[in-house]
Amino acid sequence: MKHSFVVLILIICSPSITGQERLYRIETQDHRIGFINSSGKVIYKPQFDFLSDRSYHGYRWIHTGGKAHDGYIKGGKWGLIRLGTPDDRMIIEPTFDWVGCFSEGLAPVLVKNQWGFIDTAGRMRIAPRFPDNETPDFEPERTKQYQDDKPENWFIDNNFPEYAKERGHKFGRSLPPSYYFEFRNGQAWMKLKKGAVIIDTTGTVLREFDVAPRFDDGHYFDSDVCVIQHGKRFGTINRTGDTIVPLQDKKIRSVQFVNGGLNWVALEDSPEPDISQWGLMDTKGQWVVKPAFDQVWVRSNLLNWVRKDKLWGLLDTAGQFLIEPQFDQIEHFYEYGMKVQKNKKWGLVDNSGKQIHECRWEQLGYPDDGMAKIVENKKIGFIDRDGKILAAPQFRYSEYPHDGFVWVAGDSGWCAMNRAGMIVVPPNKMFQFVYGFNEGVAWIRFNNLYGLVDTTGRLIASPSLDFRNPCSFKDGLGWVQKDGLWSLLKKNGGIVFKIKCHSTGDFDGELAPVWFDEKKQGYVNRQGKVVWEGD
Repeated sequence: MKHSFVVLILIICSPSITGQERLYRIETQDHRIGFINSSGKVIYKPQFDFLSDRSYHGYRWIHTGGKAHDGYIKGGKWGLIRLGTPDDRMIIEPTFDWVGCFSEGLAPVLVKNQWGFIDTAGRMRIAPRFPDNETPDFEPERTKQYQDDKPENWFIDNNFPEYAKERGHKFGRSLPPSYYFEFRNGQAWMKLKKGAVIIDTTGTVLREFDVAPRFDDGHYFDSDVCVIQHGKRFGTINRTGDTIVPLQDKKIRSVQFVNGGLNWVALEDSPEPDISQWGLMDTKGQWVVKPAFDQVWVRSNLLNWVRKDKLWGLLDTAGQFLIEPQFDQIEHFYEYGMKVQKNKKWGLVDNSGKQIHECRWEQLGYPDDGMAKIVENKKIGFIDRDGKILAAPQFRYSEYPHDGFVWVAGDSGWCAMNRAGMIVVPPNKMFQFVYGFNEGVAWIRFNNLYGLVDTTGRLIASPSLDFRNPCSFKDGLGWVQKDGLWSLLKKNGGIVFKIKCHSTGDFDGELAPVWFDEKKQGYVNRQGKVVWEGD
């Protein structure tokens, strides 16, 4: 064991061969991944099987040497690479048997069937000593079993294996069970063969338990409470292991934390797993509100949305209804309150429980860039995220708000409104159609030609550009194309360069990805030179 740690340290501490530079992913047609720098020099030849989509401040897991069955990884090793910064480099060459997600700067890694934790510099901060009793083996027959049974400690991601098979990838993007070994406020749960422990960021065991908590019904992501089971008795504990709901004979299906003294508890009173009744319980196991609701939604320490007989109402923690059950649907409305629907019309309730808009709108959108669309009598208006009416329903059409502006069309044509509800771009006969503002400019269309306008309505480029679809600008640049010829434009409509290819992507640093066909990818620099042409 000591010898293996020495090898690991040597790998971690070996000098980076990349230095201070960006790395860009390249991928061969047989799906081997490598990296080049901004001049097109190959830094890591294509040799890796997989690069994780999930990033922690630029740190991503990389894998090599694995095989697959139905989109699942079998064997191989995992390493850590830093991407998207001026100091990209391989932190650790693929070394670990399995890895997990970073939390509070630490990530779980599996070494010889024991879990430890590394930091973002690749240093082993908690030596592997916690036994692995989570990760299944990946023989094909076991894989099928996990896929069919979907047990508590395993996730089946909808993005694979179908996505992986369709793209020809060797394996998909499954989350390992170590995903759940998560630090919050400096503490993490670790399951043992019998029971569980809570550790701190040094690996010191803070508390021991003879039974492992049952993190289900979403409570892997709930930092407050989880269900425990002793024999046929059920209770709940908080993140630090303190008792919240004492053990009792009733089967607790789930729990939602309200505050230090109260919790919504769902009791399973039916053989059907989705049938339960929610009630509000204190830490002594006494009901404050007896189980009577089939669904609850905790909005604050004082307000709780509850559903009974398919209707939603608002309840306080004393069990008194602020709003009797009457709404057919409720939905989150930014941080301000809740959208409520009755008789197919929408209204708004704020976070104090006051209904500030009666249910009268046919539509109530979500606040998008500070503005939410309302529709009444087929006319469009807007409210802000606090529910204040910016523009009464009066427009026939609207685009999506963006960059603090929204295009609306009335009897006089298209015009632009700001977040204060003021018309800042008046109608213009050239505005036959418009597109959302982006980096202070917006595309307009006139007689199938495109131009650009700023947020005051000034024409930056008159409608004279002929291409297929308008672009979104990023850092002042955007791609447009016609007949397979792509042009990189400035925000004044000027052309930087043109390139013939199948498709393009935004610049990231000095390079932008281009695809010469559906499979062959390369990179082009800001001068229009192809620095990597793929294989």
